[in-house]
Amino acid sequence: MKSKLTFFIVILSILAVSIVAIASEQQLKGAHKEMELACADCHGTDAPVKRAKTSVCKTCHEDHEGEEKVYLNNGAEVEVNVHKSHQGELRCTLCHNIHKPSKLYCNQDGCHAFDDDMNVK
Repeated sequence: MKSKLTFFIVILSILAVSIVAIASEQQLKGAHKEMELACADCHGTDAPVKRAKTSVCKTCHEDHEGEEKVYLNNGAEVEVNVHKSHQGELRCTLCHNIHKPSKLYCNQDGCHAFDDDMNVK
């Protein structure tokens, strides 16, 4: 019984060290990197295991109402406010990524085909 407990503790320790190592490999980009933010600033811990919540993003970034702009969607001009989704309120990290390149969520899964990235940063 004692050897099983020791084995379990060793496995948990290895897992904890691995999570910290993976988190330290995640590099910030852009203004977040320039401000030298720590993991805990957004995730509440130095060893995050899930994404930060939209409410945390909004503590530093004002709630973007956005504005309608003209974009090309499959070559046709359309007026769109990307922060007023027809799917309701979406989490910030669907488009805006801090550890990897950002992607325009609207273009994923064949929903839309906007011809540019709409300046997603």
